[in-house]
Amino acid sequence: MSRPITIDEVKSFPFTGVRGCHLSLDGKRVAYDYRGNITIFDLNNWCAETSFDGAFPRWSPADPNVLAYVKSDRSGIFIRHVDGTERHLGESLGTVQTEEWAFGGHLNTLDWSFDGKFLAMVVDREPAEKNMSSNEDTDGIEVVNVSPDASTDALVVLDVSTGAVTFESSPAAHETYCNVAWHPSGKWLTVVSNGSDSPEPVDPSDFSFETGHLDPDWHLYDIDVRDGQKKSRVGPRANEMGLIKWSPNGTKLALGYSPYVGEVRPLCAAMERDSNQIEILSEEYFCDQVLYWSPDSRKLYVNGLKGLSERVVCVDTVSKSTEEVVDWTGRTSLSGVSQDGQTLLIHWTGLNNLSDVYVVSIDSGESKAVTHFTDQLNVYELPTSEVVEWPSYDGLVLQGVVVSPHGQPMSPDRPTIVDLHGGPIGAGIAISQPIWNWLVSEGFQVFAPDFRGSQQYQFAETPAEDMNYRDLMSGIEWLVQNGKCDPAKMGLTGFSYGAYLGSYVVGQTSCFRAAVLSGADYGYMGLFQLGLHVARNAVREDDKWKATLEIPAWYFMQGIYYADRVETPVLLFQGEHDIPPIEAKMYATYLSDAGTEVEYVMYKGEGHIPISANKDRLERLLRWFRKYLVESD
Repeated sequence: MSRPITIDEVKSFPFTGVRGCHLSLDGKRVAYDYRGNITIFDLNNWCAETSFDGAFPRWSPADPNVLAYVKSDRSGIFIRHVDGTERHLGESLGTVQTEEWAFGGHLNTLDWSFDGKFLAMVVDREPAEKNMSSNEDTDGIEVVNVSPDASTDALVVLDVSTGAVTFESSPAAHETYCNVAWHPSGKWLTVVSNGSDSPEPVDPSDFSFETGHLDPDWHLYDIDVRDGQKKSRVGPRANEMGLIKWSPNGTKLALGYSPYVGEVRPLCAAMERDSNQIEILSEEYFCDQVLYWSPDSRKLYVNGLKGLSERVVCVDTVSKSTEEVVDWTGRTSLSGVSQDGQTLLIHWTGLNNLSDVYVVSIDSGESKAVTHFTDQLNVYELPTSEVVEWPSYDGLVLQGVVVSPHGQPMSPDRPTIVDLHGGPIGAGIAISQPIWNWLVSEGFQVFAPDFRGSQQYQFAETPAEDMNYRDLMSGIEWLVQNGKCDPAKMGLTGFSYGAYLGSYVVGQTSCFRAAVLSGADYGYMGLFQLGLHVARNAVREDDKWKATLEIPAWYFMQGIYYADRVETPVLLFQGEHDIPPIEAKMYATYLSDAGTEVEYVMYKGEGHIPISANKDRLERLLRWFRKYLVESD
């Protein structure tokens, strides 16, 4: 018999499912990893062949019987044959970087050469010791000079047959290699890097007065693996670049690229081999993570995010037309295209299912499940979850998730918790969250709105907090008008960016009876940096200092700026090793000084997500919402 989720199960709820999977060259086998174990699945006989410790499987592009993978502790690369024999490559390399270790199963920094003879990857070396010198100034104060650490990244090429390192390259001192792609010729690697290629450390004065943060530099290089020569293809630019992949014929490089300077809405793009011009192929979808070429080098299969769903989209690089191949609600992650171009491998997570692996026919659209991890949810009485749409203040149609008791619609009889997601860019996805299920079991219903600042609908200028706020309030108005919630019984919660936005929201409206915010920057340090910038540019006239700079828009989006207006009782959570605790502490102080009821909880030893304190955090959250949304009635 099914039952609701308990508070103790929120942390251990099996909501991850498959983290990564890959399709063999001949389309006959799938390798997928689940909780640190890789399973090889035979698609012809439709059965699992073997299972072993590891993660991030990658089949050879030249031999369908050979697989590369990373041990679950990320200690080097292993090569495994389907007959069970395996070898450990590069035992002294260091830790293999896995950019998406916790979020999507994409190993961005590992790439097979097209002939299957070499593997390129980025590894973390042990950091060099800091060069420190000490002297005493004239006032008797000890001054310690610390030279900047060199980058600990290294781009390494391994010979698969011997395990020997055939090439190694390190980025500049303040630069990080993010993505790697072999050219089919095997002569060079193309690399995306982030950070400054200058030997000098980042200067805090590079803080952007207009945007309120440091704008990073992105570079695209070709690195010759024969002589180590490094040729800049693109950069430095403040435009984000995502995953890269060369076409099989070597004439085009596909990449996720944001054409918006200083902003992030990556689009599907490509560039010719002998050009440094980037051509946008589709503006309809947010695209930065997954790219697979068709065998004829004409079409790209990509993950395209639009609204709350990530789809598999086919982009024709000649006609620039797009077609949705798989448009299921939730996160549909592409993990391989067969050599004949007829079969896709995906893993899909939705509102009522875990991440399971499917094979999909491109021609017919028919799909078949390889794994059935969603069956683990059968013991639970899951709530009713669905995606809803509403027109925002300017007509832009946005999406959100509503969660209510099993088999029942949203109702004004139940108090509503509005949950603001983090990120915010690319972070609004329609997948199940254990905390929503638990809140419903405790008598609440949930509204999780998306907003234009996620960049999942169209490009939104930043700072977007006021637009996000109006998007949120438009969604609440839609719920009320459709009889789905009582505006007098609403609570607000948010994590990371969601908490940052939440602090702005409660400074604009008193419609929420209570708020719980966790792990955010509330604007204290930003306003301090702003003050320094204004002071540095002030001029002295008639024996008085006068500011010469106008206050930028982002200043007025800081939650702490509106602390004296907040009427909503606020509960704040902060990890000791997260964003500097002074942010939450000063926000709490400002709220308290303004007469707002506030409680500030700082968890010792915890980071951005207070994992070991999860139960205490949930218990406090539940008491807070019950006190103001239930008991106060």
